[in-house]
Amino acid sequence: MAKEKLIKLEQQEQEFVNHYAELGFANPDEMIKKGLHLLKEELDHQAQLTQSADLYAELYDEDEELKEWTESATQDWD
Repeated sequence: MAKEKLIKLEQQEQEFVNHYAELGFANPDEMIKKGLHLLKEELDHQAQLTQSADLYAELYDEDEELKEWTESATQDWD
């Protein structure tokens, strides 16, 4: 069941939403729903990347051989 929510937009945001038809949306609600969906996907993706980076950092911290290998591989960069 859909629920209504009142949101306040700045003038620039209102002007953008007013162009919903030109952007291929049937109505402003459809446009805002799509925007929220894309934002959720982006935030979920960022959370997955952060979690992945944290896991790699944890593995790196626990693996002395990996640290040595990385150190030797980066010595030539200087």
